[in-house]
Amino acid sequence: MKVLSQVSRVSNRLECSGKYQQDMKVLSQVSRVSNHLECSGKYQQDMKVPSQVSRVSNRLECSGKYQQDMKVLSQVSRDVKDLEIYSADFLVDNTQLGFLVSDRNKNFILQMYQPEARESHGGQRLVRKADFNVGSHVNTFFRIKCKVTDPSTERKASAAIEKKHVTFYATLDGGIGFILPIAEKVYRRLLMLQNVLTIQTPHLAGLNPKTFRALVVDSRTLMNTCKNILDGDLIWRFLQLSAVEKNELARRIGTSHDQIVDDLMEIDRITAHF
Repeated sequence: MKVLSQVSRVSNRLECSGKYQQDMKVLSQVSRVSNHLECSGKYQQDMKVPSQVSRVSNRLECSGKYQQDMKVLSQVSRDVKDLEIYSADFLVDNTQLGFLVSDRNKNFILQMYQPEARESHGGQRLVRKADFNVGSHVNTFFRIKCKVTDPSTERKASAAIEKKHVTFYATLDGGIGFILPIAEKVYRRLLMLQNVLTIQTPHLAGLNPKTFRALVVDSRTLMNTCKNILDGDLIWRFLQLSAVEKNELARRIGTSHDQIVDDLMEIDRITAHF
């Protein structure tokens, strides 16, 4: 596949160094990490010239592309906001790819490369699509392809599910969870359910989910929060309600109790890896 390979070593969390090519006498350093990700350059021993390829400092700097004819790694897009990143991974939804990061303020931030969007300034900046406060420091992500068959019914999922990945995460206090891209129609229905549950049900420890899950920042920025991530812990409490309460809440959002249960069970089936 003609791809750029990189070797890695660890310092604190992750440091990517380079590899030594003996035949060319070139030490090429692809990237290293400072606090989380920092890309430096490469040193050509025969020419005695250090050339800077790409660099990231305490922020997410996207995907560069490898040009085989020029043998350089060029930057495509980056996030201009300072972030102290704990971990990062991809969020895969069919043909769409997002960059999911967790920071020191216990936030999830999802960004995408969309050069056609106005706020991306011609593709030079990553576009923030969603943010969410987890309440715990997330230090690792891992992706698994969604399950396409249901063991209990042998029914196969739709073609759209086959190209989705569920991104699991683990926290420093021992928690584990996942983030799953869902269809717009399902998102709207569950969002209305979440809003109703926020009003109608008592909150754990007196924490209002709308405030508790809001993005936490150290200082004010000229950027609105994006949200767009549902609180699964809150939505799953719908199944613990009585039959009368379920029917009442479903009627308020203009749907049926069975439709909501089907949505939740579908999410459970395609993420039931453990």
